[in-house]
Amino acid sequence: MQSQRSQVPIPILLEAAQQFSDWVKQNAQGAEVILCGGLAFVQYGSQRVTQDADLCMDLSRTQRSSRSGAPIPFDTNALKDIASRDSRLIVGPKIYWVHQPTRIPVQVDFVDANLFWRPFDIRAMVDTTPTGTVGGVPSLNPPTLLVGKMKSALERSDQTKQSKDVWDFDFAMTLCFQRRSPLTVRHLEHLAADLQGVCHVVHEFAKLRLSLMGKQLDQNGSMWVNAWASLIKNSGLHRSLIDAARVNQAQTTAPVA
Repeated sequence: MQSQRSQVPIPILLEAAQQFSDWVKQNAQGAEVILCGGLAFVQYGSQRVTQDADLCMDLSRTQRSSRSGAPIPFDTNALKDIASRDSRLIVGPKIYWVHQPTRIPVQVDFVDANLFWRPFDIRAMVDTTPTGTVGGVPSLNPPTLLVGKMKSALERSDQTKQSKDVWDFDFAMTLCFQRRSPLTVRHLEHLAADLQGVCHVVHEFAKLRLSLMGKQLDQNGSMWVNAWASLIKNSGLHRSLIDAARVNQAQTTAPVA
């Protein structure tokens, strides 16, 4: 299985995501399936490498019967149960969609958007324009991807994955400028519940970024700070978010080898 996955071309991954999205919507009417993670970055033009289809789902408008007969929304466990009985999927510790017509198994990683993003606002966080949609499957928009990578970099312990998150963050910030996509309070709520908490996350990310990327940056990482400052100003957000990004080498902790 691993050798097959390593050779899956991007067009097959995107088609598999579309086919799996159609399957979800057939089984859970009202579901919204959205590209996230590496595949979302790829469809925006990133050259990053990915081997699976990362998806998030808004299941809040779906409906199924509970054991008592009362209607409740679908959740990802209910979908996995249906998948286990469908020959188009391979269900084990990981889940694979069998791409048609090639029969190549493609790993699909999916999460409930309303559990991962609190709150999840599909209108503010999803790109439904032609450039953000692949075969009818929309992507998280650049500001949503940006704050997601900021948070995930801080939650990881693997430096290689942290570095990838930083590169993804930079790519998402470039997209925000190119597409004139502002950051909003709704996006920042993913980082913390209040401005002070958001500033803390921004500061910790800035320190991590400098410690990981120091050799590729000027001493204080001012290029990133200037770009971040422009994004914050253009978005009409509080200036303290700019100050939080200002760090120097003395404030960073060298990564453990």
